[in-house]
Amino acid sequence: MYILLPLFICTVSAVQASAQKMLKKCPSDMSEKFELIYSDGSGNSFHLKEGVLTYDPVTPAESSSGTYSGGETWTSIVAPEKFSTLSLKLNEAIGKKSIHLKTRTMGSGLLILTSAAGKSSKWILDGGDPLIAEIEALFRSFKP
Repeated sequence: MYILLPLFICTVSAVQASAQKMLKKCPSDMSEKFELIYSDGSGNSFHLKEGVLTYDPVTPAESSSGTYSGGETWTSIVAPEKFSTLSLKLNEAIGKKSIHLKTRTMGSGLLILTSAAGKSSKWILDGGDPLIAEIEALFRSFKP
């Protein structure tokens, strides 16, 4: 009994520490479990989980104009070396505080990173910055 109590306390502490982990930047490789969602300035979204990227476009029924279409849905396997390039650009945007916005506006990007523990961090990014255009082009480059 005396030995089990300290082990139990350590186990609970380790679980609590893990549950509080929030991602402050995009992982540099896909060995870490995480989920990434990026919504571009038109509301189209890219969802990356376990090496699979899914593009979910806006439909005319969902668009503010009633006519815009983001195209067709697609799914792609992400090669580790291409992910590394994307991760570098996303981390550049995370670190570039001058392009962070407090509220989402038309044309802005939204990046959400969720850790394996289910804790999410989000950044609203100024869609007018050239870095965001680079990031969105990188996401689209995964299209099969």
